[in-house]
Amino acid sequence: MSVCVVHGCAPGGYYRVDFWGEIDLFAAPDVRAALHGLANSECRDVLLEVSRLTFLDVVGARLLGEFLEVTRSRGGRLTVRAPTRQVARILEVTELAEKVDVERSGQPGRWLPVQVGPEDWRSSLN
Repeated sequence: MSVCVVHGCAPGGYYRVDFWGEIDLFAAPDVRAALHGLANSECRDVLLEVSRLTFLDVVGARLLGEFLEVTRSRGGRLTVRAPTRQVARILEVTELAEKVDVERSGQPGRWLPVQVGPEDWRSSLN
């Protein structure tokens, strides 16, 4: 199970994407759609809040690598906040840790919710 919530930003700011659960082969299409939906926004930078992400496999890491390239091509920056030990290890093994900004902990900011994905995330919590 994976849940992804995308929060909006003020002009010149950045998006925050909160993840829960797992990013694996099964969840990748929904996560890809949510992340790539940000590509046409006015906000170039993206913060991935992953403190509640319990599992990230190679497919998920590849997806983050693809999104990193999209973000960079727009002149933006990708930050991964508060990765668990398992997620941090995958980022290190895939060398993504060297390419993204990693915040070991962070303080909550001001965010405006603009989109929830996948569509049926509420039913997946039951």
